[in-house]
Amino acid sequence: MRCGLPAGFWSTPDSGQPSRLRHPAPPATESTCQHVFTTHPDLPYGDVTKHNSRNSHIRLSQHPERTDSVIEHQPAPDAIVVGGGIIGCTLAYELQKRKINTLLLEHGKIGREASWATAGIMGPPSAAGLPLHRAALAEISHKLFPALLESVEEDGGVPSSYLPIGKVLIARTEDEVELAQAQINWQINHGIDATWIEPDEVRQLEPMIPHDILGAFYSADGGTLTGHRWTESVAAAFQAIGGQIRERCPAVSILTDGERVTGVDTPDGPISTRTVVLSAGAWTRFLGPAIERSLPLIPFKGQMIGVLPESAADRPRHVIGKITGGYLVPRIDGSVAVGASLEDIGFDKRVTAFGLEYAMELMQSLGPGLRNAEVVSTWAGLRPGTADDTPLMGPVPGYDGLWVSTGHHRTGIQLAPGSAVLVADAIATGKPDELLEHFSLERFS
Repeated sequence: MRCGLPAGFWSTPDSGQPSRLRHPAPPATESTCQHVFTTHPDLPYGDVTKHNSRNSHIRLSQHPERTDSVIEHQPAPDAIVVGGGIIGCTLAYELQKRKINTLLLEHGKIGREASWATAGIMGPPSAAGLPLHRAALAEISHKLFPALLESVEEDGGVPSSYLPIGKVLIARTEDEVELAQAQINWQINHGIDATWIEPDEVRQLEPMIPHDILGAFYSADGGTLTGHRWTESVAAAFQAIGGQIRERCPAVSILTDGERVTGVDTPDGPISTRTVVLSAGAWTRFLGPAIERSLPLIPFKGQMIGVLPESAADRPRHVIGKITGGYLVPRIDGSVAVGASLEDIGFDKRVTAFGLEYAMELMQSLGPGLRNAEVVSTWAGLRPGTADDTPLMGPVPGYDGLWVSTGHHRTGIQLAPGSAVLVADAIATGKPDELLEHFSLERFS
């Protein structure tokens, strides 16, 4: 049985728009799946993101003919992960490490959606006020990240882009001071190093911060990742240990036998498997009708700009942010990412005047010394969120062998380590951790 997608569901790889509003997926007689994935990590971040309509960071070799024969002669994978963002790539990597032969399908290019657009802030969970299950996932992910970073760089040989610089979150009002203190207390109680620093100390750490502050939260732990580079590093590690990746290869339908998943159909033909994981970000919602289940993902738009300071002295030394959100994020290539907005306006990836205004005001608020920096890039991305701001992870009710892992909103790059281990362990052992119950799709039944 084919659980078919709506006609023309998949977007064109670089458009970012759902193609039911634009172009339909190519017919099955045309080969779109590309079987070679390589990275070029030495290209400057600004040069890549300035040209949103093309990909100068990944080089691919495209098979000119339909590749049914390739699919037919390759061993059927034990698992297929649908979606090549940081959540899907990290999960595929963890499955492969557990000797589960895994194929990753990406309808566009690896790391080109939310993982491309992320600010990439890594560090201890700022979990004061979070539900316990979300705080637990954040804490697990933070503890797993150093080992993941080491294994990815060792297995794949691709630099991670990680910049360990810590963060300074400023408070301007008494309410913000109270919020900062609550976060500090939570982190100290969980064995995480964090402290309150007075205005003079803040400016010793970061001279560019304005004087109209009451103090700041400070943590030397954590840093930043350039999202698409990190995603490509994980993908390279996955391939290096035997995983397969096919880009520009949408899952056009899910194959079932009764309630049992038997595979995925693609423009190049069907691929048999026992396990399918849906990790296609905000676009996962469109797979719901195909399996007669609601997958209530919400695309939250975020707009950012990238600036290049005039000199190293003008560059922030840490991640600088407001305790209530909004950041200046130094990148390993010397640029600074500024943002991001939060907009619930559907599948709209346009960079707008509103987004630029928001970023400029944020930069003036946090680092007015950057006002003469060159704007080298602008971009927008769609974060996959849910109505209760909690990821969807675990088995899909009503199907044997169908799983979901998505909906991480603004924290996908932070929560990917823990999410991947929880879901991979559940698939490998058949015994989901109790924590996964809190992220179950059943809560929306």
